[in-house]
Amino acid sequence: MGHRTDRPILERIFKQGRRFSFLGVIGSHSKRKVLLRELQKAGIDDETASRIECPIGLPLGNNQPAEIAISIAAQLIQVRDRSLTS
Repeated sequence: MGHRTDRPILERIFKQGRRFSFLGVIGSHSKRKVLLRELQKAGIDDETASRIECPIGLPLGNNQPAEIAISIAAQLIQVRDRSLTS
């Protein structure tokens, strides 16, 4: 739903100590910088906060919703396949 809901959700996940094999946020590189700064202010250490993937999706296509969805699905398949070979 956007930045104002992403940050509190991420903060809660990290403060609860929850771990995921993939934790991604739709957004830009500048949004990532803002999220990391705000999470740090909320007491989340840099190493923990840096586990988020933002922006998510592989760099392909353009900024159309369908292509964003395909790029995210492709990244999730890539992550899944990496975990199967590890």
